[in-house]
Amino acid sequence: MQMPQFTNPVLDSAFFIHQNSVDVGIPSKGVSSAAKKIYESMKERQYSTSTWKTHRLNPKVADENTINWIFLVDLLNFSFWSDLDTVDGTIPHPERYAVKFDGVRYTGYWSLCACVNRALQAGIPITSPRYYGYDASDDDLSAVFRSDTQEQIPLLEDRIRVMREAGRVLCEVSTTHVVCIKELECRVVCHEELAYRTIIRSFAQKFDGNFSNCIRESKQSAMQLIDMVVREFESFKDEHLFLGRQGMGFKVGCWIVGLFSIQRIIYQPDASCMSIQGTAGQFDRVYVVLRSALYHLSALSYSQRLLDLLHARTPLASSSPEEIEIRGNSIWAVELIRQEIQQIIDDEHVAEGSHRQKMKVNAILLDFYIWDHAKEIQGKNGTVPAHRTRSIYY
Repeated sequence: MQMPQFTNPVLDSAFFIHQNSVDVGIPSKGVSSAAKKIYESMKERQYSTSTWKTHRLNPKVADENTINWIFLVDLLNFSFWSDLDTVDGTIPHPERYAVKFDGVRYTGYWSLCACVNRALQAGIPITSPRYYGYDASDDDLSAVFRSDTQEQIPLLEDRIRVMREAGRVLCEVSTTHVVCIKELECRVVCHEELAYRTIIRSFAQKFDGNFSNCIRESKQSAMQLIDMVVREFESFKDEHLFLGRQGMGFKVGCWIVGLFSIQRIIYQPDASCMSIQGTAGQFDRVYVVLRSALYHLSALSYSQRLLDLLHARTPLASSSPEEIEIRGNSIWAVELIRQEIQQIIDDEHVAEGSHRQKMKVNAILLDFYIWDHAKEIQGKNGTVPAHRTRSIYY
């Protein structure tokens, strides 16, 4: 079979993994069934990406502070499963890592959001790249993630390391700017010291300590932004070898389109907050429970060998064939479901003879919905335990 050509490297990698998988499959009947169920449910619930802003912990204002909030949260959005949870039930172990914020106890991904908001509420500029890249001590950053239970946040040292790396990239002096500074040094005389400092400051930082400038430099191209993020930020280089081929970009996550939308909203105040209109292909949301939902929807199938490993809660090493197959096939399954739903929408549009603009379903919307579905069915019959991998990528 000839390999299709993809402009999105994530889809390209996912398709290659799917075509060469041994322990994970994607049943076509399951994809069609899942697409119909999801589409009908989304219509019934009037589900949209605007649902994102309704959660009490998510930002409500679309501005550059929100962009920095989203960047930091996605930078740190990995490995929240607990060794204390021995079953994938809806009730977490009472001593697993948890954070209280405004009287509510949060676990998993939401504990991270609670950490960030708790720090901001206390006047700690935790979303500032300058702060977490340079100004804060390790103890300061550790305190941000303090637990309200016995268990501490997993991979704390790795979280501090990736914060340092990302903050310094956003605030660092670029080679081009260094040349400009040296030229200015030759021209500025002593009595112009104040003006000199102002001019130098304008040249000194590649991204001026703000992730929104990465978006501006990408010229509103999601693919350019993906390339830039993978190139500039080491912790986003989520690349793995599979059958001798390098797969890339899994972590360059579902926030890409959202960030573009927020960036547009900053200059278009009448736009709906957090509305995601475009598509940038398929991305791998960090939540491992998403794969369990796809399995429950019959959009993924596992070999008996892999099922035995999952039910035994055997850790899967990062970059192991089993882990890569689960991740790659999950991405490709969501893309196939997206295509099926879009076909249903297109057929309905033609049948109705409608002249109004057709709805476009994107992978981000599906990602949100499937994750919500995963939380609803977690621990019920017919589900499979989420795989356990400690990694800075998800």
